[in-house]
Amino acid sequence: MESYLPESVMLETLAKVQPMQLEIVKTGRSAHLDCGVNSRNGHISFDLTVFEELEIVRQFEFSSIGNAGDLEEEMACLQAYVKRIKAEM
Repeated sequence: MESYLPESVMLETLAKVQPMQLEIVKTGRSAHLDCGVNSRNGHISFDLTVFEELEIVRQFEFSSIGNAGDLEEEMACLQAYVKRIKAEM
């Protein structure tokens, strides 16, 4: 049986991702945040897609399926990506 992270954890993570989205936009890239709630079970998931021109160059996925370690790992990847692209400016 799948385990789901609580809504509060997902909303806290979303609140951390949104400032990273702004930092990406400041580098001249587009960043689209798509957040959804599963209609069957009410669990939140979202992803952040980064574009250069019309091409997808990176995507970060945050799912309520799994554990907090998975979210932390994806957040660390996002933070490293933002740090790298800001250094390229």
